[in-house]
Amino acid sequence: MIDSETISSLIQKASGFFRLDPADSAKAKGYGNYVTDADRGIESFLKEELQKRYPMVQFIGEEQDNSSLDLSAPVWILDPVDGTMNFIRDYAHSAISLAYAEHGTILHAWILDPYRKELFTAERGHGAFCNGRPIHVSSREHLKDSIVFCGTSPYHRELSSWYFSTMHAVFDSCQDIRRTASAVLDLAWTACGRADAYFEHVYSWDRAAGMLLVEEAGGRITDFHGNPAEVFGFAEIAAGTPAVLDELLPILQKEACPPVIL
Repeated sequence: MIDSETISSLIQKASGFFRLDPADSAKAKGYGNYVTDADRGIESFLKEELQKRYPMVQFIGEEQDNSSLDLSAPVWILDPVDGTMNFIRDYAHSAISLAYAEHGTILHAWILDPYRKELFTAERGHGAFCNGRPIHVSSREHLKDSIVFCGTSPYHRELSSWYFSTMHAVFDSCQDIRRTASAVLDLAWTACGRADAYFEHVYSWDRAAGMLLVEEAGGRITDFHGNPAEVFGFAEIAAGTPAVLDELLPILQKEACPPVIL
């Protein structure tokens, strides 16, 4: 039995690592891809505390090797600092993201924005919340009236031409677009109606918690072809109000994505 209140408290405690100076600890893992002491501290703290309480649950973390895990068994999915580059640049738009899944189905989600002091939570079948208050996707029914979040998958530059041509097509069809560099907050803000849709290729820790938030807030989650979105691995995701997503998906399908180099 997952105690959501206890885990919420642990995540709030873990957010204290955001007070560390990222410029002193940032180390490059690849081009434009960094890890900081905050990433390491949050992951280490939450992993230790969760294993004390739930020793049989596996752990997927951005800063570890996940290749030997049994993904059909219970698993935590953590991104300790989603929006690390924002954090390093003092952009104040990053979050801690944690999800719990069993048999490949996400059952619980937590996303904490420490800057705005907003904790988004969801439990499958029981709704989505921000600081304990119910949230819902927007009531927009047409793409032309919508704000669309999009990413650029910056670690996979082989996708850049597809992204910018597709963003142009989406921009021509919607009210405006946003690029924030935090996938989990894009999903959380779509769930609470601050925007109406989102699309990007991202890793499981970037999307798992946000996927459940959007679903429990009355939204829809798919891949770019309208199929159920994958929970694990690096994959495409489209999210939004059902009606807006119906109009967005054909634009995402118009030009074939190139293969991703992993």
